[in-house]
Formats: sequence, C-alpha cells, structure tokens
Amino acid sequence: MGSSDLTADAQPGERARRITRMMERVATDARIEAWLEAMRWRRAVSKVVVGAGLTFKQWLVLDGTRQVQETMGEAAIQNEIASWLELDRATVSQVLHALEARRLLGREIDITGRAWLIGVDAPGLRLLQSVAARVEESSVRGAALRQGQALRERKRREGDVAPWLTR
Repeated sequence: MGSSDLTADAQPGERARRITRMMERVATDARIEAWLEAMRWRRAVSKVVVGAGLTFKQWLVLDGTRQVQETMGEAAIQNEIASWLELDRATVSQVLHALEARRLLGREIDITGRAWLIGVDAPGLRLLQSVAARVEESSVRGAALRQGQALRERKRREGDVAPWLTR
C-alpha cells in the first residue's frame, strides 16, 4: 500500500472507509495466521499420536472425554463432549464408536435412556499418559519455533539480521 492510498484527495468519508478496509484485512490476516498455526500444531500432534495407534481426532476426542469426565466428576454425556471440543455430534459419535471398539472407553445409557454416558477406561488413560509428554513437548517446541521465526523476521525488517538467516 502506498501513501497515496490514504491521501486527502479522496471523497469525504472515503479515507475512513479505506482505513476500515485495511484494518479488516489486518484482522483477517491475523485469523488466517492463527488457523495456519493450528494446522501446524495438528500435524505435529498427529505425528506423535500415530505412534500410539491413534488418529488426531481419536486422540482429541479421547482426551476431551477425559477432560469433561475430570471436570464433571463423573462420566460424560456424548453431547457434552461434542460441545467441549466444538465438534459436531456425528463426528464425535463416529470417533467414540472407534474408541469403544478398541476398549479405550466405555459407554452406557444414562438413567433417562436418552443419552450415552462415556468414561475413559484404564487402557485409554494409560494411552493418553503415554503420549502426554510428547504431545506437550511438540506443542511447546512448535510455539518456541514460531516465536523465534517471528523475532528473526522482525529483526530482518529492522535490518538487524541478514535475510538468509530468516529462513
């Protein structure tokens, strides 16, 4: 964007509209970067949990079930898990069936007969514990790497570091 983008030659109100559009684009760019960061984190975690025989979604739902169970102090309802993870109920249902088939969690009908109660069983807890440190390590490593990249990029923009060091 050149300085002419915000010149006083514009029609009344046009300058304000241009500034608003630029600010909206900055917000959009920030949201896109956050989404890309989440995708990088997902790939890093997937590499860890695949070694334990889980997909990313299976790990996410199993760990989310554990979190809900710990928070509530009792078995979780399937809809609570979906809400907790902000996933659709159909996806959560499919993943829960796969985890149940692997005997990583148990399901039973609740007292009303209208909802499933789900609890992470001992094998599921052991599996989560076996990957927890590596998942956390990859999360921390990814965050630190991106902070370092941002610092190098800022220094490059300020002329404090050679461009070839920012790669």
